[in-house]
Amino acid sequence: MDKTEIVNELEAHREALTKIEQGFKLTNSGIHIGSGDQSRLHGIVQELRDFLTDHVPRSEEHKRKLSHEYGVGQQNFFGSSSVHSVRQIITIVEALQKRVLRMTMDTPPLPASGQGNVEHLDFLRNLLLNFHQFAMQLRHRHGQRDPVTIEDEYDVQDLLHALLRLKFTDIRPEEYVPSYASKCSRTDFYLPALKTFIEVKKTRDTLRTKELSDQLIIDITRYRAHPGCSRLICFVYDPDGLIQNPAGIESDLNSDSDGFEVLVVIQPQR
Repeated sequence: MDKTEIVNELEAHREALTKIEQGFKLTNSGIHIGSGDQSRLHGIVQELRDFLTDHVPRSEEHKRKLSHEYGVGQQNFFGSSSVHSVRQIITIVEALQKRVLRMTMDTPPLPASGQGNVEHLDFLRNLLLNFHQFAMQLRHRHGQRDPVTIEDEYDVQDLLHALLRLKFTDIRPEEYVPSYASKCSRTDFYLPALKTFIEVKKTRDTLRTKELSDQLIIDITRYRAHPGCSRLICFVYDPDGLIQNPAGIESDLNSDSDGFEVLVVIQPQR
């Protein structure tokens, strides 16, 4: 598909979402989504994700935002999407239209060889989003065996390394990255097939909201200068809920521009 066709397809989805937004009803108990629109909204979000995978390169962050806004919108007493979440999804679609229009005419669709990359990135994202459930399961073992507990950042790294082996054969730990403020650093994992670096952090009393934000900003600056890095994934494991507004930190720092993508994942989120 060319740019015009992609934009037109996105416009069709935007119009469908606008109808859903206009269909919300005001009742004595609040503002509720129209009859039948919840299933339509679910279908539109899924169709949008599939469409981006097939036709819009480097749209992983937009897909994540679509899923995030859809999920957050249902975190209410009624378990149905809010009008605010629908408006946020519409805003994401409008941003996508503008991005596609900025793409050069010779920007190709995602090639067949890139489909594997998309699958690998989806695996990475799902792995990180479900890491806490994995960690909790390790506490419950057969025969009263000692539980496997996570005490510090090194434990997170070891478990994540083992999980990455399920999908990746070439995992390079402790890859050097350019210095920042005269300090050299080594990354936790480098996946050369995806040109992706993974930084792992675990919150503690001395690594809370401000300290974490400062570290992530420095990390992003450092990795942006690395010639072999097109993507930085920062995984923050926060089992004790020490980070305030984790979704806000993710939203502020996640980006995809100038051939460099940043994905911050903070889990679990309460």
